[in-house]
Amino acid sequence: MSVAGIDVPLELDRAEQALRIGRHDLALEITAKVLTAEPDHAGAHYLMSRAECLREQPHRALESIVKAVRLQPEEPLYLAFHGVLLGAVKKNAEADKAFQQALRMDPDHDLIHYWYAEFLLQNRQQPDRALDHIQRALELDPGDADYYTLHGRILWEKKKPKAAREAFQTTLRLDPEGLNIHYNYGLFLLNQNRPKPAFQHLREAVRIDPGDPDIRETFLLSLKAKHPVYRPFRSWALFMSRMGRWRWLLIIGLFIFLRPLFLLHLLFVILFWMVDPLFNFLVRRGWIK
Repeated sequence: MSVAGIDVPLELDRAEQALRIGRHDLALEITAKVLTAEPDHAGAHYLMSRAECLREQPHRALESIVKAVRLQPEEPLYLAFHGVLLGAVKKNAEADKAFQQALRMDPDHDLIHYWYAEFLLQNRQQPDRALDHIQRALELDPGDADYYTLHGRILWEKKKPKAAREAFQTTLRLDPEGLNIHYNYGLFLLNQNRPKPAFQHLREAVRIDPGDPDIRETFLLSLKAKHPVYRPFRSWALFMSRMGRWRWLLIIGLFIFLRPLFLLHLLFVILFWMVDPLFNFLVRRGWIK
């Protein structure tokens, strides 16, 4: 349909393509042009919301998706994306309601199950419920690489590393160039104390998106962790972190019953405080690669 000389479906298709290739500014420009000609186009507000979200502007994205939902309240995808953005601004109870309403309207929409699984994992810390939804998403679309990545993250959270690794490797077969999989698989391998393969994947993630500060920070950690001098300190830190709250009982027990081992632990902590900034300095100087 053409409005004010603009082919709206064609322009919205161009905006979709721009989002897929990471041209978020172009997507915003196109949707703004469509909305100038047709201010009440729900689909244009939805695409604008997605572009604003990808530009890390959640509050502006939320304003846009609210308009889309108001204009077309029977569209479950808009409701679900409203849930995504409510979760992004930590309005978790409202987000949960939006997701559940969307799923009542369309219980077989794989993308909604995927978004809800991500929300349940990240915002609600409910990996069991998240697993149910990502498995449903995979049943509906077994060919989406991002679904397997999230599946792997959830299984990792549930302390099922073997199954998580299989999910990540499935993603790599489906999307060997994907940023999402290289970053998350690198994180997983780093957590499993396998710094060398972690470094390979995180280096690829940095190559794909060198501007992301989280990726760069994790890559630098893998660079240090694969060094034989740094590795024992990293291994000890991982061991203590996996013990959770029990690590304090271990430390107290060592102090009471095995004073030499407590002193050894204390020495490790002090050395780690010294080694970490030293390795940061060596990396910045390019002496560790």
